[in-house]
Amino acid sequence: MRPASVPHLFALSQGADCAGPHRCVYCAAPADESRPASTHLKGSFTGIDSLPCPGSPWVCAGCVLCLREEATVALIDGSSRHVTQCAMRAWSWVVTAASARAASKAHLAQLRALCLDPPAPPFALCLSDSGQKQLLYRGVVNHGRESVCATLEGERVRYAPPELAARLDLCGRLVAATGKPALAEPPSARFALAVMERYPGSGERLLLDWERLREDPLSRLAAWLSGNRDACREQFPAESPDPAGALV
Repeated sequence: MRPASVPHLFALSQGADCAGPHRCVYCAAPADESRPASTHLKGSFTGIDSLPCPGSPWVCAGCVLCLREEATVALIDGSSRHVTQCAMRAWSWVVTAASARAASKAHLAQLRALCLDPPAPPFALCLSDSGQKQLLYRGVVNHGRESVCATLEGERVRYAPPELAARLDLCGRLVAATGKPALAEPPSARFALAVMERYPGSGERLLLDWERLREDPLSRLAAWLSGNRDACREQFPAESPDPAGALV
C-alpha cells in the first residue's frame, strides 16, 4: 500500500489503516465518518492555512494517533516513555511502515545518521525544533532514498544524502570554531576571526562557502543536525598555522 500521508504511514506502523470515502482535513488521507473534525480540530488551532482539505468534516485514523496528548512513545534508542502532555508534538519522528520512533535533541547523532542513511521506503523524517507544533501531518512520505525530503519544524528540505554529508562537514567545522548558536546569526567579524584562527589554511574558503550557502534550507537542516561545539572539535581538529598543515 502506498500511504497518502505521514499520518497514514504512522497508522500502518501501528497496525491500523486510513480508509473511507472522504479526505482527512489535516492530511488528505482517506477517512470515514467515525472521527468528526469538530472533535479533533480545536478552536484554538491556528494552522488552517496549512490544511490540504480545510473544508472536510472528517479526520483520518492516522491523524487521531498523531494528535494525541497522552501516549506511550517508542524512542529511537530502543527505550519507551509514557507521556501525559504534548505526547506527539514534543518529539522528532522517524516513521516507516513497520515502526514510528521518537527522538529528542539528545538523539541528534541517531537522527543525523538516519538522515544520511535513511531507512527502507516508505519513510518520513519529521524533525521538531520547538516541540510546540503538530508537525506529523505536515510531513512528507519518501518513496526512495536517493532524493530525500525531511521536514524541519514544518519546512520541507530536499536533499541527496551526499549533499547533506558535505553540508554537515561545513557546518561541523564552523561549529567547532564558533559554537552552534552562531550559525543561526549573520556572520560577524568575531565569527570570521574565530574561523580563521582555528583554520588558518582553509578558513577563508569556509567563510566564503558559508556566506554563499547560509540561507539555503539544507544549511539550516545541517546546522540543526550538527553536534555541539565539543563534539565538533573532536571531529574537526584545528589546523596548524603552517600552510603545509592546511586542508586541501
